[in-house]
Amino acid sequence: MMERRWCYFPVWLLVGAVCLVFLVRHLTYPKAVFPSMGRLMAGPQFLDAVRSAKDRPVPLRLAEFHDGSACDRVCEEQEAPRVCYFRWMAEQYAAMGSACGDCRWGNRSHCFHPQCITADGMERGVLALNRHIPGPPIHVCRHDLVVVDVINHMEGLETTIHWHGVHQSDTPWMDGVPMITQCPIPHGAGFRYAFNASEPGTQFYHSHSGHQKANGHYGLFVIRSPTDINRHLYDYDLSDHHIVISDWTLDLVEKYVPGLQSSTVRMDSILINGRGRHFDEEEHELQVQAPLTVYRVKKGFRYRFRLVSSGSQFCPFQLQKKLS
Repeated sequence: MMERRWCYFPVWLLVGAVCLVFLVRHLTYPKAVFPSMGRLMAGPQFLDAVRSAKDRPVPLRLAEFHDGSACDRVCEEQEAPRVCYFRWMAEQYAAMGSACGDCRWGNRSHCFHPQCITADGMERGVLALNRHIPGPPIHVCRHDLVVVDVINHMEGLETTIHWHGVHQSDTPWMDGVPMITQCPIPHGAGFRYAFNASEPGTQFYHSHSGHQKANGHYGLFVIRSPTDINRHLYDYDLSDHHIVISDWTLDLVEKYVPGLQSSTVRMDSILINGRGRHFDEEEHELQVQAPLTVYRVKKGFRYRFRLVSSGSQFCPFQLQKKLS
């Protein structure tokens, strides 16, 4: 009989461990409601920490959340900060795929279909956020609370997002470095990033896993300041006036990773805001089917252009302007 009782000991030990985990979780997150995704802003204490960040002049009420696009605005010094919510889906996708229709055959209107990624006009596999390269832009005001749900639909891949230029003083666990500040997001799961937009300026975000950045996981992240010391130098700071430069290959970058003996990593083209062109070595001509980024300005006004280098293999980029 005594031996039979000892057989149940591991079971009771397991039950006790599970109860202990739930107790610790309750003490750590006393207000948690625990849906891992969605727009429910009440919950874990880390949101309270971000809400009351030491350098935020006005307290932030978590109920005041906005769709991320609504946070792209002119920043006012006395305006209360906002909660800016974004939902991103990371997935394997294709440049110049079926969503682009007859773009590659010269039908320019098809190149602007909502889910068409043209890149440099060459069909190839990519990694996309919400089926865009670069990923969705973020425009917020200083002290806004940025909340981004990242859902990983990439088969067999883990991912994280690093917010380049944001110090994460109050939320170091949101820095997006896998196995350092967070566990990577596995396929089929999601993770909520929430942090204070504390450093004004032109930043950018990118995947910090593998070579996902070189295959399309990057994007613009602008934090505007109502007290910008350079405000007198320009008339307009428009969201469309940004230049995100990236190097691009005609094939997935992983092709070059093992350290090929016969060739090195070669960049085939340069993309600006996800658009560019490539030289066809078989046809010996530049392929011009894919459209380029076009900026529109009015004579006599000063415009602020925000520039980000998202190069993966090469740093030196030279730019020149061509007026038409």
